[in-house]
Amino acid sequence: MELQVVLPLALLALIVIFYVVLFVKCYKKCPPDKLIVVYGKKRDEKGEVIRYYKCVRGAVFVWPILQKYAFLDLAPIAVEADAGENTALRETIGDTVYRFSVAVSAEISVAEQGAEKLCGLQREEIAALAKEIIVSQMRSAAEQGADRSNFLKIVSEGAERMLGEVGLHLLNAGKKVPV
Repeated sequence: MELQVVLPLALLALIVIFYVVLFVKCYKKCPPDKLIVVYGKKRDEKGEVIRYYKCVRGAVFVWPILQKYAFLDLAPIAVEADAGENTALRETIGDTVYRFSVAVSAEISVAEQGAEKLCGLQREEIAALAKEIIVSQMRSAAEQGADRSNFLKIVSEGAERMLGEVGLHLLNAGKKVPV
């Protein structure tokens, strides 16, 4: 064959190979027990540069250089909370230890709210954040004068709202039964 035919075909083959490799390298699949967060910077309507976070389940194409990605684990995290050193809280609940289960919210809109706060955190750090929120809600319920019968309900409702702001979801709450 002549060089005039081979050269364009070789160039076309190189271009096709380049795009196939680019697609394979940039196509990110997400396991079913995780959420993939794609983040980067873009310009808003006013022309200002803003950070954005987009949560996806399944698979997504991540543009190199322009975007990065991270995984958020959807597995539940057990958090135990007690009165600790807080005397007002100790008067309300005594020595009772409460166990809460929290997880990164599988609801995309809630997860996107907290993606900036949760990306890059280890499970232990997420558990510490959840415990801090829950204990603050326990203090708040004790200050409101909640009695033991509705204490857990008040704490759960307040914690669910506050956890939702950081992209977490309260799965369940209960008293820890001594063994």
